[in-house]
Amino acid sequence: MTSGAPTPPDPNETISRHAHLLVGLWVSVILLFYAAAATFGVKQMQRYKAQTQQFRNAWISSIETAHPASAIPPSPTATPVAVSVMVNRAGNFSLREGTWETDFDIAFRWKGNAVDAGKTFRIANGEMIRREKEVSAILKNGERFERYNVRARMEQPFDPTRFPFSDSGLIVQIEDASHDTGALRYQVYGSGIRVSPYAFSPGLKITRTYAGVKRYSYGQNGRDPSIGREETHSRFVFAMLAKPRGTEIYIKMFQALFASVAIALLVFFIKPTYIDPRFGLGVGAFFAAIGNNIFLVTLLPAADRVTLTDMVNLVGLVTIFLTLVQSTISLHLCDTGKWRLSRYFDRLCFSIFVLGFLTVNLLLPFAAKS
Repeated sequence: MTSGAPTPPDPNETISRHAHLLVGLWVSVILLFYAAAATFGVKQMQRYKAQTQQFRNAWISSIETAHPASAIPPSPTATPVAVSVMVNRAGNFSLREGTWETDFDIAFRWKGNAVDAGKTFRIANGEMIRREKEVSAILKNGERFERYNVRARMEQPFDPTRFPFSDSGLIVQIEDASHDTGALRYQVYGSGIRVSPYAFSPGLKITRTYAGVKRYSYGQNGRDPSIGREETHSRFVFAMLAKPRGTEIYIKMFQALFASVAIALLVFFIKPTYIDPRFGLGVGAFFAAIGNNIFLVTLLPAADRVTLTDMVNLVGLVTIFLTLVQSTISLHLCDTGKWRLSRYFDRLCFSIFVLGFLTVNLLLPFAAKS
């Protein structure tokens, strides 16, 4: 199908200075768009990275050191309970729901019969799916030793702003459900945490681990208002800093978008007068990119800020839209007999689009990496 009867090519056609200026103006618009997208995106990624690091330093500090949540000092008569964990498995990550599951062994050591640490512990920031006692013994020094295997579903919102290039802190908080700090206080035994080499899938890498004890206050009325005073509990906290293989995930997330943009750029090698393929490929690519965007929306949690995913999708959609605008201009040039100018316009824009799109999609992941 053609657009009526376009003027046949003129072998003596020359490209005027005015035409060069118009082409230069259009190229400047494209370059300005990519420059603005890259500048804004890199600045945002750097800002998000700094905010994440500030938050990370705060919770690392709270885990590595005793950080009282209350001015009430721990009772000197409280039974010290040494705690350590071995993380066996972690998985079933749901970024959208903000949950993940873990299987770990937790061991308690204490003296006396004032508390039963193995019987009364709970998970403060998740749901305990299973608890099985594996070992119960009296050690040579008179300590009671109990080890439990626990499977739990943790509730933890994930930050989508730099995904998949940001690391995530996976935190578990253990608290005694029956005794406050006046009766029991946790202590870290040894390093506090070990992680099995088979705990995580190959797509995740554990860069650091932490274990510590903190105190948590439930306020004046506490968990039980009948107590009539501030209730403070000891918490054993262990955490792992997990980093995904960002580049691989990034390519998988946007492979449909990148393919759509590539298809949209192929139209520059089709004569503008062949309207069906010239415009049909671009329109199809646009809707394919929208479909990829919808898929990622269902995968990632909602965010109140512009995320890396939002930026990449927007750049892709605008790129495809601009190729459709360029095809319209090129068709108009053919209809007015400017065939040579149309071919020059197509070839130049192809190079500019490829350069701009690749530059943005290299700079943004680089700026987002932890």
